[in-house]
Amino acid sequence: MKHNIFISLFTIGTFCTQLYSQKSEIQFNYRFGYPTNNLKEISPYSGKNINQYKNRGVKPLYDNGLTLNYKYQIWERIKLFANIGMEMSKSKHYLPLIDPSERLLENIEISDSRVGFYFGLSKQIHLYDSKVIVDFGIQFVDRYPLSKQVDYKTDYHYGIQNWIEYKYELNTHFGEYYPNDGTIENIPSFYLNLDYNLNLKFKLSKKMFLNLGFNYSRNNHFFYDFKYSILYYENGSNTPTNSFDYYGLVGSNNPKFPVKNHYFYINTGITFKF
Repeated sequence: MKHNIFISLFTIGTFCTQLYSQKSEIQFNYRFGYPTNNLKEISPYSGKNINQYKNRGVKPLYDNGLTLNYKYQIWERIKLFANIGMEMSKSKHYLPLIDPSERLLENIEISDSRVGFYFGLSKQIHLYDSKVIVDFGIQFVDRYPLSKQVDYKTDYHYGIQNWIEYKYELNTHFGEYYPNDGTIENIPSFYLNLDYNLNLKFKLSKKMFLNLGFNYSRNNHFFYDFKYSILYYENGSNTPTNSFDYYGLVGSNNPKFPVKNHYFYINTGITFKF
């Protein structure tokens, strides 16, 4: 963690010292991203049973946020730039709560807010007397969650089925790694967080351009543990006739479920050249 903080402080320092250098630019973008493993959210009101194996577990919905990127030209002949910057993002996920008969009782919504710092390289190709610029590159990203843990918890309540009552406890964990004793397939404890980008810049004035482009960001991850209980009131009974309890992962190392997503973004914004 200290090593990551050092990298981030170094990135900010470099940004400040190079801000007013020649042959540089600042790029500000809004982006909206869909996960590459996105599944359409199923409504409990559809009345359809769903397959437990394919649909159990946290599912991503979307991610959006703002990015601020500073670029400094390091090789004029081939128009190669060094990039540093930061991002602020918020992701939305959901966890389907499923009973043993494959009834979907509820979709539990999960939010994840974070900041990230990155550095990398990009190349530009100028077209039509520099009125249009093709800008593409790759960056390494160091992400920090705004919350280490977020909890979602309910007491017993009825859903759309008035004869099924249930409660759940969901705890999400960010910024840490948790082994799971080999109970389920886990994500690697170390990997590179990469961001690939391709942008078109359209000249608005001598020093201002309109940005339209795409990003592909890898390895956004977190962990969670989840347990729930269900009471069934069959044949009009006023007391529970059956019950079901789910305790999640159990192990000596306090194992947790992993979540890892890759996002494909559409972004737009403004570039200022200096």
